[in-house]
Amino acid sequence: DSNELPNTWTLVTVSQVAILDQGFAFKSSEFAQRGIRLLRGENLEPGKLRWNDTRYWPENKLDEVEQLLIDEGEIILALDRPVISTGLKIARATKDDLPCLLVQRMMRFKMVDPKLTPWLFFNLNLPAFIRHLSSGLTGSDLPHVTGTGVAEYTFALPPLAEQHEIVRRVE
Repeated sequence: DSNELPNTWTLVTVSQVAILDQGFAFKSSEFAQRGIRLLRGENLEPGKLRWNDTRYWPENKLDEVEQLLIDEGEIILALDRPVISTGLKIARATKDDLPCLLVQRMMRFKMVDPKLTPWLFFNLNLPAFIRHLSSGLTGSDLPHVTGTGVAEYTFALPPLAEQHEIVRRVE
């Protein structure tokens, strides 16, 4: 409730602080033995990317999909089965994860102001976000989140210094 917020804080939606991208349906017939890693649902676990089951896109075809290259620090969310027993399949890409390409059914958060990334990531890991997602899951066998559902999520935005201090204390 906005009446309970300090007067220096404001309520925002995810779509006000981030541009949401979804990946591309890469044809498995075009996968390569090596090249650029494809970031698929199997590569995302709560808090980190893992690369033990990796598919590759040929580097000579990178021009067509360059806009799907992930940048360091970007937040990635799995749209299919986003909630597993160990938590929400969301992580931030590290330097070691790069280069990699965003695949279909995966969402990237391109921040309007990168300084807000830690605060958004903190908020997307709160139980309130999982409850928000769970109320909008579609499909029976394969629970699936929509980009609209993520974009509409509302959270409190304190001044930058307070964001950093809260995130620092939580971490």
